[in-house]
Amino acid sequence: MSDNIPFEIQMEILERIPDVKSLIQFRSVSKAWKSMIDSKDFITAHTLRRHTTPHHLLFLKTADCCKVCIEDCEFNKVNKIDDDSIILGSSHGLFCLYEPEVNTVVIWNPSIRKTVATKIPNLRVDKCYETVVGFGVCPRNLDPKIVKITYPSVVLITNENFSTQVEVFTGGTWRIPLSSNLPHESISFHRSWAGYQAAPAPSLSLTNLRESLAVLKLDIYSQNTCDVWMMIGHGCTRSFNKLYSINTVAHMLRTLGFRKNGALIIELENDNEDNWNAPVALAMYEPESKSINNIGIYGLYDAFFVHSYVETLLLLDHRADNR
Repeated sequence: MSDNIPFEIQMEILERIPDVKSLIQFRSVSKAWKSMIDSKDFITAHTLRRHTTPHHLLFLKTADCCKVCIEDCEFNKVNKIDDDSIILGSSHGLFCLYEPEVNTVVIWNPSIRKTVATKIPNLRVDKCYETVVGFGVCPRNLDPKIVKITYPSVVLITNENFSTQVEVFTGGTWRIPLSSNLPHESISFHRSWAGYQAAPAPSLSLTNLRESLAVLKLDIYSQNTCDVWMMIGHGCTRSFNKLYSINTVAHMLRTLGFRKNGALIIELENDNEDNWNAPVALAMYEPESKSINNIGIYGLYDAFFVHSYVETLLLLDHRADNR
């Protein structure tokens, strides 16, 4: 790029380049470009432009490894991670994994193949407490955050000495929130929706369909029927509209989400004798043709995780994996 172009204009041009891999290569052009692309201001500005096309990322857990597949036109294996990792969540192109054997949380950006790891502090392992860990990215400054909530066991909650403890990992360190407005008792929801305690027959899950909220209701008794509802309207006129119902011969175990073309990804009991050691098969329901097609991916129960993501430079300015 010509030296006659002001540096601010160069930065504006680079911010508009959607391909993350190209930006990583451009860091070798000069020290000035490397410093600029590595800066938090540039990474934030580039991410907020959101020029990249969302994809779906699929984690397939098997007995010996955890494969990572990306949907473009098909699902293709692109990477693999440790076989003992637990997937905590995904946001803004980052994925959060938990490695229980070493009590470590790993934030991973598959676009730039960068990880940042941290130990979970003050982890209670006795029967008096339970701990949940969540992950998200702040929409304002795009800082990744891990939230650890330790709360009294429901069985022993009558002991007044027990209290809820919250710690947040942000900016590379664990912190205790300044607010003291914490619940005195733990609250849990079991198959409930909009405050209504549902009967145990349906299993409800929430997902995103064409930028709208969708509710998937699976009949866990028969496991052969699933209803798909989508929120329509705006403001006070919002309501849920039933789109279609799915009926299968094989038992449906879970619904995982929608592909970019609107097809629903579902888990079915595997009846393929060639893959007898994998009890679960992934399939796609096509709403237009009302057909169910096995996509040839097999795994174990509760072994799949599907989430959309965008290519991003987030974590580029963070310290490398320090495990």
